[in-house]
Amino acid sequence: MKTDFYGVNVDLLSKEDVITNVKQRFSDEIKTIVLFLNAHCYNISSKNIEYRNVLNNADFVLNDGIGVELGGRVRGIRFKDNLNGTDLIPQILNELSNDGKIFLLGGRENVAEKARDELVKAKLNVVGFHNGFFHDDNKILNEIIKSDANILVLGMGVPKQEIWLNDNIESLSNIKLAIAGGAILDFISKSIPRAPKWMRDIRLEWLYRLMLEPKRMWQRYLIGNVKFVYYIMRNKV
Repeated sequence: MKTDFYGVNVDLLSKEDVITNVKQRFSDEIKTIVLFLNAHCYNISSKNIEYRNVLNNADFVLNDGIGVELGGRVRGIRFKDNLNGTDLIPQILNELSNDGKIFLLGGRENVAEKARDELVKAKLNVVGFHNGFFHDDNKILNEIIKSDANILVLGMGVPKQEIWLNDNIESLSNIKLAIAGGAILDFISKSIPRAPKWMRDIRLEWLYRLMLEPKRMWQRYLIGNVKFVYYIMRNKV
């Protein structure tokens, strides 16, 4: 069920609902796009109309993080679960392991390859990979098609990955499920470590990432959080 989160249509689903729906659509060969919305994504969508339109046209837009949860409460929205991609994407891939043929697209040099190695260790079928730095879309599209993949996992950052996917998904006739997960390949490859479980449990993984990469993340989490509150209050009115 879709609901309006200050101009972005998000899904009010539990983790089990998402997995059940995605599995059914995959079985029925219905092309499906899964995207995520966190506070940083929402900030970008407030300025980037093209990106916001892509979100609003996706099959699933899932709430990711404490910021979106708190923003939802201001509007009376109650999300059922925290559907962050770092946890949910591997679970979806595992659920589709019998028939899933995965192509990984994104990350720095060697990150996608390392992510492939980790997924193969987990008995998943990865049929191709490429880093996120390329200039020839047609070459990448042909590589994905030739791989015969039916699942595409993107990790190219917001909003690049969503806009690229929206522009090119119809050319990928073999892809039944496309998931854009930001830093997902960094996490799968273990290039970036996860926060300790106790920090994840109390919803402070963002703080761990800030401490881990302060030069890269301070604007997103410190200035970005202020912007998020501003956009929420402005759009609430």
